[in-house]
Amino acid sequence: MVCNECEKKLTKIVGVNPYRNKKTNLANGKVPKVSTAKNSLFESGKKSTIVGLKCKLCKMLIHQVGSHYCSTCAYQKGICAMCGKKILNVKGLRQSTTMIGSRYLLYKVPKRSICSPGTEINSYTTSINANTGVKSILKVEEKKRVSKKTRKQFDLPPEAVIGLRNAIITCDRSAGQLQNEADQLASKLENRNFPESPEKVKMLRDEIKRKLKAEMSADKLTDLDEFDATQQSYRFRNEVDKLIKKANFNWRPLEITSKESAASYALARIAANYAEISRCLEELPQFTPSSVLDYGSGSGAGFWAVMSKWPRRQIDEITMVDISDSMTRFCMDTIRKTEETNDRRPLLHDNVNFRRSLIPSLSTCYDLVIAHRVLSEIGSAQSRLQLIESLWKRTNKYLILIESAQPGSFSGILEARDYLLTLGTEVDYSAFLQLLEEENKLTRDIVDVVEDSNLSHYEKFVILNEKNPSSQAVPTILPPATVLAPCPHDLGCPMRAKRSCTFSARYKAIRADGRKSKRESDGTEVTKFTFVIMEKGQRRVGEQNDRILMNRKLGGHVTCDVCTAFSGIERFTLTKKKHGNVYSQLRSRRDGDVFPADLKKLTGSGMFNVVLDD
Repeated sequence: MVCNECEKKLTKIVGVNPYRNKKTNLANGKVPKVSTAKNSLFESGKKSTIVGLKCKLCKMLIHQVGSHYCSTCAYQKGICAMCGKKILNVKGLRQSTTMIGSRYLLYKVPKRSICSPGTEINSYTTSINANTGVKSILKVEEKKRVSKKTRKQFDLPPEAVIGLRNAIITCDRSAGQLQNEADQLASKLENRNFPESPEKVKMLRDEIKRKLKAEMSADKLTDLDEFDATQQSYRFRNEVDKLIKKANFNWRPLEITSKESAASYALARIAANYAEISRCLEELPQFTPSSVLDYGSGSGAGFWAVMSKWPRRQIDEITMVDISDSMTRFCMDTIRKTEETNDRRPLLHDNVNFRRSLIPSLSTCYDLVIAHRVLSEIGSAQSRLQLIESLWKRTNKYLILIESAQPGSFSGILEARDYLLTLGTEVDYSAFLQLLEEENKLTRDIVDVVEDSNLSHYEKFVILNEKNPSSQAVPTILPPATVLAPCPHDLGCPMRAKRSCTFSARYKAIRADGRKSKRESDGTEVTKFTFVIMEKGQRRVGEQNDRILMNRKLGGHVTCDVCTAFSGIERFTLTKKKHGNVYSQLRSRRDGDVFPADLKKLTGSGMFNVVLDD
């Protein structure tokens, strides 16, 4: 039978033999005092295990996951052990009689469950934290609104392929030669490391110099003394540069100086870049921007991704910024009108602006800002943060940062993420105090909070928001930020110390020579990347989009690692028998998708665990 209130499948109500147990017969209308009641009113198929929860009535330990009342209280009160409602409201029952001793007792015998197999009748699972090893019990609840699955493949639009072909035809080199250069460039970009800080490179150079001097014998030093000082320093510097290059510290910014080099870059990366940007735009299902800024537009992959995501008429303005004039001109050639596109306009969008740099005025803002593989072209960490700050001040709603799957690129994404989150909660104290003085609302309590050195910037931000007497918001160094995707939280990344949080996107390979590449499989290739989408404003309460990091699909069960909002990375298993609907949805999800259910921690074995109450 199934409870009408909580929709749980229950075992039959077991009557107590009045002669065997020496209790009052149920036929007399009196409820016996029972010490045990054989699983009565419990969810069927559950094993009795102590889970650390207490009965709401008698405060005794409960021996079944998901229950809020013990078997004795549930039997005596005639309620469901899960929801506490009267058990008279049940589905799928038939009346029958049985004989206990010499008397007849009327009781309920359940039919087979009317629920479909595994439909949320067992919504609990045991998990283990991937970082700390803490075990806990999670409640898996199906979402009322199921999250949308991401597309399996992101192919470049036919209009983009036609535009790329027409632009390549105008180059001085043949298509085969350009494709050969594109293959070499693609291999170079795939293995390209993120630029290290000048301080770290200098420390490495000094360490290599010390090792070389220590390894040099007295004879070699004597030989070196025969040369003049210039030759000695040149020879020594050349040896250090070779070792630096072997240690993968030979970063150089990418330079596009001709139309042919721009065509080679487009052949190497336009399809992959389009797939990466389109995959990130899948995280914005209910958002349509009126203005878009593509910083570091390159070959125009961001333009095609935006045009494929939203209709042409809904976007008023697209601004594309790239420092290379050759790349900008080649990009313009790819989005020009052609006979195949059957369009009378010079470009495929009415209002496309090409610039070499950002507009100096901060009053010009954009609903959506995309910076694709831009941070890896800036060698200084300080310059990268200045660029992030400049882009954030020009953002109305969302800022998308995309980089390669290299560990250094992931660290660069985290650096930008933490920078915006930190300065977004650091109060501009002088501006705040001046604002309150002008409104004549400055109090001693607010001054004490500002001058308290024991409080962190975030604690002051929270307290001042609660005590703010002004109608205006508390001013901060940067506009407040929150992470929309992929993180379900604004805390530190639990994967920082172990590995990179990377994502993948499949796309159809585009080649100018008609051949197949070595990485190509069934006409498609896979690109890996890391990204973050920052949203202006503070995180809304109640939103929880846990992220699937690894989804291992096996026979009849799925084991997955999920990045949660409060518990870090949880590893657990869902089975077809116990978690029917959620299991079916999880089977169709891939790594990097949103987890299709809500996770709620009930108990944990660690000292510091966030347990959410009802």
